[in-house]
Amino acid sequence: MRTGALSRPSTSLKTSSQFWPLLYPGAKLTKLRHRLRPVLGIPLSVDEFQGNLKGLVIAEAEFDNPEKLARFAMPDFAVREVTAVLFFTGVYLARNGLSKD
Repeated sequence: MRTGALSRPSTSLKTSSQFWPLLYPGAKLTKLRHRLRPVLGIPLSVDEFQGNLKGLVIAEAEFDNPEKLARFAMPDFAVREVTAVLFFTGVYLARNGLSKD
């Protein structure tokens, strides 16, 4: 979840499943995305991972300006801030699975 003073640029590629193997050979990632009601106007989504990542759930908040980011408090259900943690990026998870750290 992007909260506190943490943020990072994010790029999402909307592709069909036929292009994933070309972009990331051998990598597989399956998840269910749940879109939640916005909190204070902040869009929230929760990714529930499947397969070898079953049990991993990552929430994400998207901010259109730094002021909204600064005012947003981490929800009670969130356990850890992972915005800047490489091990929780989609491509890393798809290629390597969940880190033991």
